[in-house]
Amino acid sequence: MLADKRRQIVRLFAWAVFVLSFTNALYFVLRTTNPVISSDAWYFLDVFVRKALNGTLTFADFFVRRRGLDHAQPMFKAILWAELRYFDLDFSLEAIVGVLAAALCALMIRFFLMPKSGAGPTHAYNELAWASICAVIFSLNATEIWTWSLVTMEYLTLVPILVFWGVLWHALNHKRYVLLGGVTLWLGAVDDDSAVITVVAGLMALGILLLVDHRRRDRGVWTLLLVVVLSMVVIRTCYMFAPLVRGIPKFPLPHYLGLLVDHLHAGDVWSWFATPLVQSMVMSSHFKMLVDASWTGMEVTIALALVAAHGWFWWKAARAPYNLPIFISVCLMLLYYGWLGGILVFRVTTYGDHYLEQGRYVLRYQLNLFALLMMMAGVCQRKDRPKLERNSIRRWVPACGCVTLLLLQIPLSTEAWRSRPYILAYYHRAAVQLRQLAKDPEETAGCPPDLDVCAEPLALRKQSLALLGDHHLNVFSQRVQHWHSFLPKGNESAEFDSTGVHIR
Repeated sequence: MLADKRRQIVRLFAWAVFVLSFTNALYFVLRTTNPVISSDAWYFLDVFVRKALNGTLTFADFFVRRRGLDHAQPMFKAILWAELRYFDLDFSLEAIVGVLAAALCALMIRFFLMPKSGAGPTHAYNELAWASICAVIFSLNATEIWTWSLVTMEYLTLVPILVFWGVLWHALNHKRYVLLGGVTLWLGAVDDDSAVITVVAGLMALGILLLVDHRRRDRGVWTLLLVVVLSMVVIRTCYMFAPLVRGIPKFPLPHYLGLLVDHLHAGDVWSWFATPLVQSMVMSSHFKMLVDASWTGMEVTIALALVAAHGWFWWKAARAPYNLPIFISVCLMLLYYGWLGGILVFRVTTYGDHYLEQGRYVLRYQLNLFALLMMMAGVCQRKDRPKLERNSIRRWVPACGCVTLLLLQIPLSTEAWRSRPYILAYYHRAAVQLRQLAKDPEETAGCPPDLDVCAEPLALRKQSLALLGDHHLNVFSQRVQHWHSFLPKGNESAEFDSTGVHIR
């Protein structure tokens, strides 16, 4: 009776964390996300929005991408089309959709974590793990996740990824493959090259499962494998016909691997592992007030603790039997390794180790925390689980880790909200710069780094600015100006004070 009441209290606590974290992130997005066209949106303006405005947009244009290291992102373009049609190209809609997608991911993870009907009661650690995952998903640790709408929408790509793994597990247990084929096609269509990494991660997790649990080996596994592979071959073949506009072809893989070896010889390996692990919990920018030595010590401590946690993770993953949370956790961890490997090979080799510290990648780094927490919950569901109540270390170490993650969100959120006035001042300056460019496209002095239009050829720059101005889009729309009080109104061009503290 007491145990049931304790579980009920923890369940209510977990839902409270979900509601509070989601509300905080959503309100931060509504008040802080960037509505001003920036970065990759300038490319979409040229190759997608222009066609939508002149009536030549086709289905294939939803899959357009640049040559080289780029992604098709058809779901993103669908949102972009809605922004153009109904919201005068206000990019904050993307961020709102991204927050809702993050909430859907959190609810899907809860579905994976909780025992199904008849499988026994929910362990308190399942609820605690889910509460911690919610806190991490909606964390304001990296404000760039929530202020740059294109990054926020990456949660939209995570939805089909989680669905695919869940259906893969269902097909393994129930031998039903039609749904698996359909979901694989959907995943491949909407997630482009990320779908390839997702499928590889899922099949590798399946291989590990079969290695440690011989009872699951049967002919149905080969049918499952055939359905997934054929579906991916079909969709990747279709992608060969997707339009490629602008960009430059990427170098062969051996070229990047050679550059990676050069970085390896330069002694940069520690940052490759430590930076993503540490940034997934807390970004170094939050600790600028500390002396370098103090932050270095904290960084090493966090990194070593998470390295040890990864060791524990794989020790548990190598032990049968598997359940749904354990299977999904292994998939998540492998996807984390795959995405990190892609960043190292294709980004770090070109831009340097500091590229790992970009806030937008924290969304991907967080997958390792999701995996660790799901493994903890999955182990608690196993029938052969250790008696946590008889071992104080096994009982309290994971609980302390969860509590640490939860408490850490308080200062991170406080710091993020304090930075809001300065962030809005930056948006205002970018909008003012756009207005000045519309009057004189040749004057690019002082352009913010994310106004890619400033680096475009003059003819294309004039066309892009004329497109926005003639159709009253984005910062040239009175509706967008009304929705965001920090944007300049009418012919206003005076910038806010650099501190930005007076912005509402």
